[in-house]
Amino acid sequence: QEFNSQDGSMDHAKYMKNLTLYETKYDLSRLEQLTSSMTELVTIKADTVYMSAPVSISHRLHIQARVVSLEHPILMNMTRQQFLDNSDVEYWALKEELFSIGKIVMQRRSFGLVTILQENKN
Repeated sequence: QEFNSQDGSMDHAKYMKNLTLYETKYDLSRLEQLTSSMTELVTIKADTVYMSAPVSISHRLHIQARVVSLEHPILMNMTRQQFLDNSDVEYWALKEELFSIGKIVMQRRSFGLVTILQENKN
């Protein structure tokens, strides 16, 4: 928490367009407390990301972690215009890529507003 806060408070996070969180273990259900309608992108860099409850997002979410365990739904709210006019990825299609960095194989999965980069264990 010390990496992310200012004087022990995270109130500033709701006013940022782009928010990057550094954690050892992060519960994704805490994300709604840190975001607002102003938020466009949240990047979470952690060893482990998990969910203890469902979460709803209306911004892009990038997760970079060694272990990602998403056992609850992520509801994605977007306008019709966002859904149709995205040039990066088609929101309705799952995109999965594998690539190697030295001896490590990484997996990047994108679906809707969520992109996950993690170590591929296969």
